[in-house]
Amino acid sequence: MAGIHKIVDINPTINNLCVCIRVIRLWTLPSYENSPLPYSIEMVWLDDDGEKIHASVKRAFVSRFVNLLEEGISYQIRYFGVGLNNGYFKTTHHEYFVSFDTLNAPGYDCTYLVDVVGYFAGIGNERTLEKDGKSTKYIVIELKIYDG
Repeated sequence: MAGIHKIVDINPTINNLCVCIRVIRLWTLPSYENSPLPYSIEMVWLDDDGEKIHASVKRAFVSRFVNLLEEGISYQIRYFGVGLNNGYFKTTHHEYFVSFDTLNAPGYDCTYLVDVVGYFAGIGNERTLEKDGKSTKYIVIELKIYDG
């Protein structure tokens, strides 16, 4: 399909980028300035070739996209910028699923995010954390690793 770029070919020198992707992970980073909107929308995109890339909707555009993007849905995305991923947590370096032993191995590079496959073992009561005059509610859950 003419005009559609593959993730592997994306670089900052290409004008008018256009990709056909599926959003395989989507999460938001909260705003800490009493704003009802998130600070940013974070995603992992997957193309037809199985290539992945981390994508972000920055604060200035969150209001336009917060109700449009969904995990598991395919999109054609146009007119976006590309930059280096210099953050501390990277999402797309390798396959998502690795063994639990690999994660615990000495020297494992933990700057890349992975999914931990296990099973839900228990849930605690709702608790409240007070810090710097702000309260956050949370629930402790217990997961057990599936070794099979």
